[in-house]
Amino acid sequence: MVDEAWELGIRHNAEIGWAIGRGETYSDLSRQDDVEADALYDLLEGEIVPAFYARRADGLPMKWISRMKASIAILCPEFNMHRMVKQYTNEYYMVAHNRYLDLGRKMGPRRRLSQHGLAGSKRPGLVCGWSRLRTAFTRLT
Repeated sequence: MVDEAWELGIRHNAEIGWAIGRGETYSDLSRQDDVEADALYDLLEGEIVPAFYARRADGLPMKWISRMKASIAILCPEFNMHRMVKQYTNEYYMVAHNRYLDLGRKMGPRRRLSQHGLAGSKRPGLVCGWSRLRTAFTRLT
């Protein structure tokens, strides 16, 4: 099924993936299931299974290996945890943190702590440590 990943990069590179359909939707979900099942079986029978089982004399499926290597080389730089953590940090966590800081400036620290049930908390570092929260990335070689 065509999804966001397909739209972001796979669509224009037939050497790294297969599409089931073209992203069309049907009001009759049963009909859509039938159409997509037929498309999946056609792909499996006509392209995917033959690529996997076509072996050289040494037993290696070179067409399959070539496609997998191309997929990894093209997709991994964009679709990985490093990018996802960075995106989530910028789009969600920092936005929430900045809103929290704005709320604190408007309400004052004592009121903010009591509103969140943290006044007199046995874990005062929970609130105080938020500003020191960092994400760290490990580079694999």
